Amino acid sequence: MAYTKVRDSQRSKVYRWETLEFGWDTETLSLDQCQSLCDKYVPHWNLTVSDGRGRRRACAKIDKHQVCLPKWARKAWIVLHEIAHHLAYAPNHADHGRQYMQEYVQLLAKHYNRDLETLRDSAYAYGLRVGY
Repeated sequence: MAYTKVRDSQRSKVYRWETLEFGWDTETLSLDQCQSLCDKYVPHWNLTVSDGRGRRRACAKIDKHQVCLPKWARKAWIVLHEIAHHLAYAPNHADHGRQYMQEYVQLLAKHYNRDLETLRDSAYAYGLRVGY
């Protein structure tokens, strides 16, 4: 069955929201620390972290079970952003759609010890759709 690409209408809003909510966390992590986050939150997925050499953006390579992180992107919230892409991936879902946001908000709440409902409400207030 062939799927048509779903429009990713929330992408820029997600980027602005996460910078607003978590941009204060500017600690740059080592690749080993980024790998530890992947191992902690999705231990059964065997995600590998690569240095993102030659890339301008962080990315989730779904087919290779990989997270690529250039130096600037080695922040906990960015690693969690990429993990959420793996957790929510489905060919008929938008890359930053409501399914993605559900996974991402749950990861952020766990990692930063934030109340899930409060974080979800923040996303809603920013105009983001969250949930399956």
